[in-house]
Amino acid sequence: MGEREYKQWRALMDPLVDKKAHLKLGGIDVRVISVQESPRRSKLQSAAHACGFGAEQLVFVDAVDGRNLTEVPVKKRSRSASNCASNCSRYVEAVTGLTIIDGGTTKCSALEIASSASHVMAVHAASQAGLDRVLICEDDVHLGALAAWQLSLDDVILKAPAKWGGLALFRSSVSPDMAEFSSWSESVSHNWGVVCYLLNKAGMKDILSKYKVDNTIKFGTDFSKAVPDAVIPHGITNGYVVSSVGLPPDLFNSTGAINANHKELHMRAASAQICRLLRLSLHTISSHTSEFHRALHHRMGWTLC
Repeated sequence: MGEREYKQWRALMDPLVDKKAHLKLGGIDVRVISVQESPRRSKLQSAAHACGFGAEQLVFVDAVDGRNLTEVPVKKRSRSASNCASNCSRYVEAVTGLTIIDGGTTKCSALEIASSASHVMAVHAASQAGLDRVLICEDDVHLGALAAWQLSLDDVILKAPAKWGGLALFRSSVSPDMAEFSSWSESVSHNWGVVCYLLNKAGMKDILSKYKVDNTIKFGTDFSKAVPDAVIPHGITNGYVVSSVGLPPDLFNSTGAINANHKELHMRAASAQICRLLRLSLHTISSHTSEFHRALHHRMGWTLC
């Protein structure tokens, strides 16, 4: 997406933002993962203000910065060791002393490891704060999409399967016949993305008991890579992908710094989700929907909805 297309996209989406948008979350605390000096923070703060969020509801959590990780190779184990990767590595965070062990069968980059650790630490912070529920987001989340929700988050929770621990509010695969709730861990291969997800106490406990012990984070070997797209879904016993509501990434704020080759896919997935939300809320924002569809299908040449 070029600058011209982005301006067209913003012109369509900005009018949807209103001061009541935050009410769709029903007062649930939001924790946003962000590197301290990231320029995304100020952009998201402005968006949060436009949506009516108070400073106490939306709080930034400092991310583990991949640039501060020092890699220490772990001694290779014998091939006979059960489900053990011979190329796993140990990373030490130079600032806090946090130790992170990549247990995946495919070695990840320091940025990917840091991203996964950031999510675990954000969950830890929410748990330590005694929150019953928390909405964890990455700092490129597009809060303006809240205005397109037909349901509130409270409505979604009431309809969610019993004993749920986590609800994914962004997914890369969006189709009209998608079930309202589908297994998150079973759909990782075609529903990647952890831009935004809701956890209750059970979900927080699942993630922390699986990955964090004291000041060490250790990722398991039951998925191919220790990236957050796999770590979080596989860390929750009862996680589901939600199709009726969602918070996708902002198409401009999403830099694709970790996986630059995925940026275009990220953009397409974000547009697909917003497009679907707009279709679901024709009665409230019908004046914008047809123009939005035309922009996606004709000006940008994307077939998404």
